[in-house]
Amino acid sequence: MLLVSHKQLYIDIKTRIEKSYDITMQEGPVIQYLNLQIIQSDAGISFDQTQHILKMLEPHYPITSSFTRTDIPFRTDREYEQELMNAVPASPSELKLLEKEYKGSYATLYGQLLHVSTVSRPQISYALLRLGKFQSGPCREGFEGLKRIFRYLATHPNVPIMYPRGPQSHRNIITFIPHEKNKEQIQLPNTLSQLCDANYGTDLTDRKSISSCITMYNGSIVSWKATKQMAIATSTTDSETRSLFTGLRKILTFRNFLRHLGFPEQTPTTIFFEDNQGTSDIVNAGQLTPRVKHIDIPLCFIHDHHKQGSFEVKRCHTTLMLADGLNKALARPVIKKHSDHYTGKRFYPKQNSPHHNALLKFAPL
Repeated sequence: MLLVSHKQLYIDIKTRIEKSYDITMQEGPVIQYLNLQIIQSDAGISFDQTQHILKMLEPHYPITSSFTRTDIPFRTDREYEQELMNAVPASPSELKLLEKEYKGSYATLYGQLLHVSTVSRPQISYALLRLGKFQSGPCREGFEGLKRIFRYLATHPNVPIMYPRGPQSHRNIITFIPHEKNKEQIQLPNTLSQLCDANYGTDLTDRKSISSCITMYNGSIVSWKATKQMAIATSTTDSETRSLFTGLRKILTFRNFLRHLGFPEQTPTTIFFEDNQGTSDIVNAGQLTPRVKHIDIPLCFIHDHHKQGSFEVKRCHTTLMLADGLNKALARPVIKKHSDHYTGKRFYPKQNSPHHNALLKFAPL
């Protein structure tokens, strides 16, 4: 897939590719690529899976049906954590009834949601990560969790990711104002940046922490990841440091990719961290201490690239951490605020413009 803003660049690249391969072409402001809708205009480039999501929802929540809306893909109450911990795999006879009730096998439903989460909807990444453990032993609690995610998507089927044209410094400021005197804000650079975070032993079953990172370019999300840590962290600093190691490897991949395209990063990539001073101190210290010897190899990797100037760490208040929703269940206002920012909603085209009207083709924004 090739998306460019300059016609001559498109012609040059296409000519090179055609010398080696047979290619199928689509041209124009609106392109259907697999199950993606890609729209290009003077405002920028957007992509979404709205049509695919609506088709996927048809057996569960048809467009004409009425249902209880939900703005939270994963329950936030403590009782739900206890239910998941105490869940018992269904017997073969029970499983058949559950698959009939929820209109599909657990693996099928989970796979459908995982595809959407990976391609265009980071909002459901945490919920799927927590429910993935039930694939080997499906149970009613797991099916109910998946049903909630379907209901969340039915409530919000159309959430495009928008990439603006040109630098957007004045629109890349994340602000939280509980009181005017306590104003908190960070400014995302127009270049590559990342927000890293981790929870601390939320899953009552194994107490392993979850790392999450959101990689941004020019203020919009280009990559996201939520993964359970392999070892049990013994402190918040431990889990945050492991998260930094995960995020840094992603950053290095993007820096190499940009250099290969001919747009090398000239400055260290900014990695925003939550308010964990211990992690910042460990990075800036540049040396190992007895307290962190159990993660010495990841730390040496981090220190090495920090000295090379591959990245720099800046602290970020919890309320501004966009990666928060990928490692813990959040309340509705926080989910919406974070989602609106990293999907580039502030860059959406003007109302009644051709780009805006194309976004409304399958569902309202």
